Amino acid sequence: MRTLLLIAFAVILTGCASRSQREVARVSVASDPASLSLERGYNDYVRRAILADGTEAGVISCRDGSSSRFWFRSHHLTHDDGGTLFRFSDGTEVFMSGWFCCEVQLPEKQLASLVELRAFIREHDGISP
Repeated sequence: MRTLLLIAFAVILTGCASRSQREVARVSVASDPASLSLERGYNDYVRRAILADGTEAGVISCRDGSSSRFWFRSHHLTHDDGGTLFRFSDGTEVFMSGWFCCEVQLPEKQLASLVELRAFIREHDGISP
């Protein structure tokens, strides 16, 4: 009975993720930006590729040498606010709902570190594009 309850709880939690979050998580397994041919993104410190399904995948480089891979789905391609999965070079990851409209656009000045990138994500998470 306990096992059944744990499975039901896991299914409920999985259902709470947005469609965009599920889509970028799925794409992130199949498409590692490190293995793609990347071009300059909106910012000088962002390299990216547009995948066949419209997902933007890339790498953000911080001034201190740290980085984050990312997968972004525009709200134009989903039934919600879209979102971005960030997978940091320190092994952690976070999903940001909304904010970006059609491409990943970060502050003009290169972010100093993952601390600054996380602060940017916290500030903009959940804001509709």
